[in-house]
Amino acid sequence: MGARAATWLAWSLCAFALALTVFSLLLLRSNLSHLGLPVYEFWVPNTLVALGFSPVGAFVASHLSPQNPMGWLLCMIGLCMGVAHLSAESAIHALLAAPRSLAVSQAAAWMMSWFWILPVGLSMFLFLLFPDGRLPGRRWRWFARISALLMVLGAIYQAFSPGPVLGVVGIHNPLGIEGLPNAWEAIQAVLFALMLVAVASLFV
Repeated sequence: MGARAATWLAWSLCAFALALTVFSLLLLRSNLSHLGLPVYEFWVPNTLVALGFSPVGAFVASHLSPQNPMGWLLCMIGLCMGVAHLSAESAIHALLAAPRSLAVSQAAAWMMSWFWILPVGLSMFLFLLFPDGRLPGRRWRWFARISALLMVLGAIYQAFSPGPVLGVVGIHNPLGIEGLPNAWEAIQAVLFALMLVAVASLFV
């Protein structure tokens, strides 16, 4: 990718993430005006990560080294956090605050059920690839591949897992398959364990 294209793409991702975050905060303000509605538990970290990671990632990807994946990872994590926050606030608004189109509310609730796995999983690769965008050694390739596979499988599983979504009381996955266990706690534990191993790679 050329330097001009990299700059355009990086700052476009940043602008999109920031726009999603601003819109999410506006929806949050609207939702808070309705007494008794649940509040998305992770709106603060989602906002901080989106606002912090996106500009830094765009700067790294466009100015320092477009070939280094670190900048792009930061951009994608910020964007994913923006999408996750917007889907949560949209679900609360469309389902609880001001019930609207069934398709819109169900789409937002469905996104909530699984999208949080992506930024958490991508964050793990920040440690694995720090600072030059390369793995600490060839023996870490299997760990990176297994981690990516588990992240994808976890997202797919949660996309069709029934029951309440993570972060908001009272909202359930509209596409959950009855009888399929809800495994978000187990997925969280696996991601946390993988994150610890990834952090340990910094000291190898």
